[in-house]
Amino acid sequence: MTIIIRFVDLESPTSHDGDLVKIKEHFLGFIPVEKSTGGFLAKTLIEQLENFNLPIENLRGQGYDNGSNMKDFTVKSLNDTRWESRINALKPLRYNLGKIYNALMQIFEDPRLQTTSVGNSSRNEAKWLANSICIFKFMVTLVSWYDILFEVNISNKILQNKKVDLNVATQQLNVTKNKLVKMRNDEGFQRIIVDAAEIAKELETVTNFEEKHVGRRRKKRQFDYETQDKTLQDPKEKFKVEFYFKILDTAIQSIAERFEQMRQYNSMFGFLYDIYSISSKSSAELLKNCRNLEEILTHGSQKDISAADLCNEIKVLSGSTFPQQMIPHENQAVNGSDLFRIA
Repeated sequence: MTIIIRFVDLESPTSHDGDLVKIKEHFLGFIPVEKSTGGFLAKTLIEQLENFNLPIENLRGQGYDNGSNMKDFTVKSLNDTRWESRINALKPLRYNLGKIYNALMQIFEDPRLQTTSVGNSSRNEAKWLANSICIFKFMVTLVSWYDILFEVNISNKILQNKKVDLNVATQQLNVTKNKLVKMRNDEGFQRIIVDAAEIAKELETVTNFEEKHVGRRRKKRQFDYETQDKTLQDPKEKFKVEFYFKILDTAIQSIAERFEQMRQYNSMFGFLYDIYSISSKSSAELLKNCRNLEEILTHGSQKDISAADLCNEIKVLSGSTFPQQMIPHENQAVNGSDLFRIA
């Protein structure tokens, strides 16, 4: 791990009146690490700062790269591309599966490919792919994945917008979570079936979940009081429970965790992002928000802000006359850069 610090140096040269401000950057060294988890890296970094006698409470603008290390445990993704790339990869399959099937069959039926071993290998692979995408279960899986990724991608694009503040980000995550929850029921699954049936109609294939029968080994009971394992016999019901509901549960849990994290941060800093709503708050409520922020930004006996001063400054700022072009539409929140321009 590489440790580099950037700091502001205040000098008072005799040839200048007042202080001379310089921004400096120092390389402190390479630190060997045994693990790449967020918890271990944070512990190592804090220990090194203590060795250099650098108070962590004086650090500002802390930034991190390689976000997958910010949690101690993470499931490795099969695809490291952006969410938008994933949804774009599925879109041609979702809406042009019939054309893709025809293209694969043209490869299989091409007589020019029958003369070489490489050509025959390509024909066989094309035929196998064509048969695979004609399975109704594949179509239902495709529609399910696309609908889920479509909702997630909306939030992903909004959260990547540099003008989005905590209030909007928190609301959007909650909207996405609620939409996924609404999908997780029999009605939502039936809508997926209807959309998949439209694709099956285009490909002239059957719309059922029937599978090839595979003999299931019966588990021997060790005791008389043990009950036999209950399995879902209906292929459609089995698919709904073991795939559709399961994948939605995973997506909902992931969104819910991020929503809760965002909600906590929004409860601390959110009131600063909507300066126009300050006028509707009582002085006691605003002071309470400022005191909460003061407590959060306090380390030991050192305070980054004064709740009373911040409260007064916000009141003055919220009561100012803003340029017309900076007034948001309806209840649109103002972002941090707008506040700096206004100030």
